[in-house]
Amino acid sequence: MELVSNKFGIPLLGTVPYLKDIQKTKLSINQDSNSDNNKTANEFICSESFRSIATSIRFLNINAKLTNKLVITSTKPSEGKTTITAFIATTFADLGSKVLLIDADMRRPSIHKIFDLDNINGLSNLITDATLTIEDVLLKTSVPNLDIITAGIIPPDPVYLLSSNRMKEITKNIDLLNYDYVVFDAPPSETLADPKVLAKYCDLSLFLVT
Repeated sequence: MELVSNKFGIPLLGTVPYLKDIQKTKLSINQDSNSDNNKTANEFICSESFRSIATSIRFLNINAKLTNKLVITSTKPSEGKTTITAFIATTFADLGSKVLLIDADMRRPSIHKIFDLDNINGLSNLITDATLTIEDVLLKTSVPNLDIITAGIIPPDPVYLLSSNRMKEITKNIDLLNYDYVVFDAPPSETLADPKVLAKYCDLSLFLVT
């Protein structure tokens, strides 16, 4: 699998070898808590692959241009996009960055399942209920430095919500929270407009190619 960034003219940001049981690999890849001597071969391969991708993204900031909001998508469902997104967010957190992971796939939300969180209140609720604040839907995880906003209740028209003025306001308020990285997990882009709408709020669009 490959991650591609077109906005910055970079054809390839990194590769992730195909692992049949990648979802069973531990999300925490902090060297201090899980030394290389104790890692399985799959964990070591994942660890190095995602550190390489994280390093590539960091190098996009060499001219002091802040690139901290990322949207990740792929072509079709079941390509491993959400799992890859979760690993990238966790990698940044393990490397010491303060990270917010947002499940913007309000059609088939999965981030809450990966991190074993409830999905009662999330992004859709935040957009449709003006009385809610970001803090009301912000969830802490067992991974240090990593916070999550789940997708929330599945709405009838996700694109309408993502295109709303309320969503614009939310992204501006997120900027005030001083996260080093904000990572959006977007639906597949082959037949859906959601990733294109999300890209307007982000500094970088990453495309997973399998």
